[in-house]
Amino acid sequence: MLKKLRLDQTKIYELTIATYEISTMLVDFVRGRKHYLSIGAEQGDVDTWDDLIIEKEKDLLVHIQVKRQKTNFSNDNCIRDKITKQERKGQPKDLSSIDKSMKSLAEWIKNNNNDLNKKEFHIELPNLEVQLKKGLIVGQFKDLIEQHYKPNITTTQGLSNLASKDSSVKNCYNWLNSWCDFEDWDHILNLLSIIKIKDSGLETDIKLKTEDKLKDIFISDKVKEVRERILSYIHINTTFTGAVSPRCLLFELKSYLQPNISLWTQFEKQDSKWCVSGTNDIELNTEIERPNFVIPKLWNGTLLQNLKINAELSDRCGVSDSLLRLAIHQTGNSNTHCVNSAVIRSRINDKIGGTLGLEINDVQTLSIVENNENFRCEEIKQLSSRAENRNYSDNMEKTMHLETWNKVSINIEELISGMYNIHSTTLQDQLEARWEIWKKKLNNDAQGIGELLKSIVHPRAEGESINGMLRVGMRTAQLLAESLFNLLIISIALDPENNGDWKKINDKLAPVAVGLRYWSGEAGKQRKVKAIDEDGNIIIGKETANALIFSKVTSPPNEMWNDLISYSKDQVQNSIADGKTPDLIITNCVEFRKLINKGDIEAVRNYVKSQLRDSESINLTNIKEITG
Repeated sequence: MLKKLRLDQTKIYELTIATYEISTMLVDFVRGRKHYLSIGAEQGDVDTWDDLIIEKEKDLLVHIQVKRQKTNFSNDNCIRDKITKQERKGQPKDLSSIDKSMKSLAEWIKNNNNDLNKKEFHIELPNLEVQLKKGLIVGQFKDLIEQHYKPNITTTQGLSNLASKDSSVKNCYNWLNSWCDFEDWDHILNLLSIIKIKDSGLETDIKLKTEDKLKDIFISDKVKEVRERILSYIHINTTFTGAVSPRCLLFELKSYLQPNISLWTQFEKQDSKWCVSGTNDIELNTEIERPNFVIPKLWNGTLLQNLKINAELSDRCGVSDSLLRLAIHQTGNSNTHCVNSAVIRSRINDKIGGTLGLEINDVQTLSIVENNENFRCEEIKQLSSRAENRNYSDNMEKTMHLETWNKVSINIEELISGMYNIHSTTLQDQLEARWEIWKKKLNNDAQGIGELLKSIVHPRAEGESINGMLRVGMRTAQLLAESLFNLLIISIALDPENNGDWKKINDKLAPVAVGLRYWSGEAGKQRKVKAIDEDGNIIIGKETANALIFSKVTSPPNEMWNDLISYSKDQVQNSIADGKTPDLIITNCVEFRKLINKGDIEAVRNYVKSQLRDSESINLTNIKEITG
């Protein structure tokens, strides 16, 4: 009975240590740090070293031998002697439990087929004062490992010389040599490179340490309950065929997480395949980091949500481009942690021509930092084919379209509700009605949303080398809303019966809203970020739409007309002379803004109509000026 009780107590101790190690794995995983990949038991290939087995990294296992030893392992001498009494007289004395474990390790090290770089071995016990052999305690063996061994520096001759001066080192050698079958200092040197001793305290100490660690991510007054649930989870899962992995465990404990805990999503490559992992999507244990769960959190702007890109991005790769867009539009406290962040920034700069259209230096303010904690995950969604890559990227783009649209919609409604209405509410009333029609049609049309928003931030004059879709997101949502707000005004001013078509006005005008404040310049020329009103003539000259609305140009429309006339003198295409000039140019000039503030739809309508140009009867004076 006493033996059984001791065995039960040893098992309890093992489980207590396992709970601590699993808690460490879980906390590191949730915090987005390098973490153990899994923890199990009774699945090792080294005899007696399977109390606990940690998959520390891919191809690196930690075998833990748990010893709840409060009394001496042995009172025998460090040099193995023989039995002197009874029927076994003359036979070598029996090995202690720790002798047997070390002997097994000696055999494993000696086998040349085993790779010492792929395993570590830990011994965990309550304290270091326990005696291994007469005159040798665990603490002295630990000193040999930690103080007298230095990787790539310590030599066998150095250890031999030390043993001649230090009795504790000599005792370690005698014990390992005569009891555990280590042949010489070379053999022991290999042991020192892979073994650690840990004095973990007793169960009460370890439980307190575990709960203290769990407080890092879980609600403080729930950590005891969390620890007990982890213990229960271990009973179910740590078998020969099962191991505890962090994400699966987190799914069981997600209700205990601190409400404002930082979450993360990581993209890495394993065997050249994109792999996705993280904590932003733990709704189902069978699904990993679905875009429609991940992106709303990464673009939240208020919580600390981190994107990790631990791989080089590729050209002509949908996932790579989607990741750039996702990274660009993280705001608030969130960051994108990248391998080679300078390369990522340079790639973004090239693809958007150096600007999002907000400010002359807006690319410099992106929340992209170097990733200093590169780690691998095993619980992943692997995109194993081109079709899976394409499908995941399409889902990312769709979700980003819809998230941007949600934010733009909120901003437009704020613009409408915030109107001054100095003289009337007729403009506001019609804006609200027209907006409801447009919004209803667009709400579930992700492709239509993408096309509309891209057209606002990507003038044709920039050319196809600019990836305009990268400019569409949270950072430009206000700019997009202001452009659409002005487009709505022009729509109701010239087409009061419009049934919800933002692509045309009264069957004569094809509008385009140019929302940029800055752009990258004309295609085919050296890129240079400039204010949009410096080159309005170039943008107008390249557009096929015949109604252009510049929400970030504050000069009057006639100034843009004058610039266009001068520009057209030297142009062969898209000039006033060849009849491709627009029929309407609207800017956000002072006069237009004042009329909006007054709120009278008829006054706005009269102003907009006054800016219309009949393309079939172009001013002959201007033509003569151009053609000479």
